[in-house]
Amino acid sequence: MALIVGDFVLVKEGFASSTLTAGINQVIQATSGNLTLLQSLITGGIAEQISSGPAKKYRALITQSGSNAPSATALRNDLSAAPTWARAGEGSYTCTKTGEFTQNKTFCRVVVVAYGSGNEAQSDIKWTSANVLTLSVRDYAGTPVDGWTAYVEIEVFV
Repeated sequence: MALIVGDFVLVKEGFASSTLTAGINQVIQATSGNLTLLQSLITGGIAEQISSGPAKKYRALITQSGSNAPSATALRNDLSAAPTWARAGEGSYTCTKTGEFTQNKTFCRVVVVAYGSGNEAQSDIKWTSANVLTLSVRDYAGTPVDGWTAYVEIEVFV
C-alpha cells in the first residue's frame, strides 16, 4: 500500500517496488506538480531501499544550553552506534557518524519542537555529507540562537 501525503509517499513495509513505480505512473497521469521529481527519487533510490528492506532510523530529542554541544536522548537508533553531537557555531550543530548518511538516501526532518520559556522558533536539519548532518535553530526573527530550552525531536532515515 502507498499513500501520497503532500510531497511524500508513505509505503507499507514489504511493498513491491515495481508496484510502487506503476502506482506513481498512474498518479503522474492524474495530477501535476513535483511528481516528476518524486518519480525520479523513487526510481533512483527509494525503490532500491524498499526492495532491500526497511531503512535505518535515528530518532532523538535534542536539547542545548549555553555554548555547549547539544545533548541527545535517543528514542530509536538503528545506526551502527550513537552519533556525536557538536556545536559548530551559534544556532548551528552537527550530528556526526562516519559513513552512515548516504547521499541521496538520507532523509532528515524536525518532527516536533516543544517550546520552552526561550525564544526558539525555527529548526531544520539537513544532510551535509556522508558523515555529517547539520541542525539549525533560530529565533522568531530568524537569528541563530544557542541556549534553547525546547526539546527538538529529529528523525533521520537512511
